[in-house]
Amino acid sequence: VMLWYWTIRGVMYQKCISWEPRLTLKAYESALKTAYFCRRTASKGLYSMFRKLDSDKDVTYAFCLSSADFFIISRNDDLKIEKYGLSLVEKSTLYTPVFTIPRGWNLAMEEAFNNLLNSKFEKELLPRIVYDDLCWESVDWSIFEAMRGNIRKKFYPVARSIGSDPKTVKSHFYGRVLPSCVVLNYFFPKGYSSYQQAFLNVTTNYEKSFVDALTCLPCTTYIYVLEKSLVLGLFHDSIELLLSTIEKMEEKAIIDDYLLYCPLAYSR
Repeated sequence: VMLWYWTIRGVMYQKCISWEPRLTLKAYESALKTAYFCRRTASKGLYSMFRKLDSDKDVTYAFCLSSADFFIISRNDDLKIEKYGLSLVEKSTLYTPVFTIPRGWNLAMEEAFNNLLNSKFEKELLPRIVYDDLCWESVDWSIFEAMRGNIRKKFYPVARSIGSDPKTVKSHFYGRVLPSCVVLNYFFPKGYSSYQQAFLNVTTNYEKSFVDALTCLPCTTYIYVLEKSLVLGLFHDSIELLLSTIEKMEEKAIIDDYLLYCPLAYSR
């Protein structure tokens, strides 16, 4: 059974159907992140600008978007974006993200989008909770940094890398680190490269049921919760189908406003 499991898992990773699960911190007062929508002011060096952002220790995550826009996540709530050659368009607290578990993985994309469109929608916003101080010890932060990119890492090598012991790593991981985080599991049934990614900034009064409806799609959708809108990393195989679905949701008054981008480059 174990051999079968590791074989299937290896094939899924090899074909980019899935990746190692990652950790993302929930929104805590002492570790709150800020999202920045920015626009490029310099006339040259778009990719160099992205590389500069991606290598900056103050930047947690960066998207280089179409129309020369950028979406930046940082733990610094006063990031001096001008030093990157950018101007600020919008700034927001970033709340606990949501990552969908796809229910439509075995459906054609058109059928999946049709199911999304025909979902039951009710007016309700997502909660925007900021938890109290984490009160983590230095060992908790070390474990988080060591395991955030892959929560299946063995405790022994993690313990060795941070100068601790496996029993301590195991107890702190399960007792303090994991409960403070959201786990991101990736799923792309035809393989990651088979899909296009859309970057959507959506304003809706139906946030909770809209996010629930996104589980109708075949792939994992990333939802970043801002103060007044939702930012989606949504995977599809037809921009026409996506645009048609969005337009129908506008006609139903589910979506009030949106901005659609194509991500050109983003942090890994």
